[in-house]
Amino acid sequence: MKERSCARRRLAAGTTTVLCAVALGLAGAANAEPGTPFPADQVGILPVALADLPERAGLNPENEPSVDTEPINPTWWPKGVPPGSWCAVLGGATETVFDPAPISFRRVRYTGWSNAMLKQEIGVYPQPAPAAKVTQRIGKLLTDCRNSGSSVLMTDSGTQSLTDLTVTPAAVSWRVTNSREARPDLTTQSHYELRSVDNVVIAVMNHQMGSTNIAAGVAEIVAARAARS
Repeated sequence: MKERSCARRRLAAGTTTVLCAVALGLAGAANAEPGTPFPADQVGILPVALADLPERAGLNPENEPSVDTEPINPTWWPKGVPPGSWCAVLGGATETVFDPAPISFRRVRYTGWSNAMLKQEIGVYPQPAPAAKVTQRIGKLLTDCRNSGSSVLMTDSGTQSLTDLTVTPAAVSWRVTNSREARPDLTTQSHYELRSVDNVVIAVMNHQMGSTNIAAGVAEIVAARAARS
């Protein structure tokens, strides 16, 4: 009922309602499996942007699971990694009425953050916030996720592509690129970015990301970790 009510308000307003994102995100957290850290040599990606869902993108939805209970494609999870071990920032498409934050992915631990809230808090759009504020906010997010026994998944498939995110014990550097201005082909070409920091996986995804690119990104991080060990 809450999801439908919130969706109706967003459709009517044509924008994202942060309050709805918080209420429904926390409701989804109640259904999440307990988070457990996963092995350092295993990573996974959960696509959560509503625009990525086949029924929204005009793709073939027949064999896809329900959007409010399952990841789009469960085979994208790495073997041996319980879905509940993710700590998710639900991002993507926040400039459209199809904001993903209200969708209750019951297998995902939800932190109470959404992409819209992240943008509001650190001033991603139209101008980045001062570095100190970005460091504080992102540092808190990572701390919250680590304290919950989860690893981190961040996604943003909206207009602003979050790039060059570097996290160290002392600082966070953050650069924002307006992807549609800088890379107009992103609306039609697959694109992904992955960062791995202290076994925390940070993913930035565009609408057109497909399973091939996801698999390639996962393989790249796994290979890099194996080379360092």
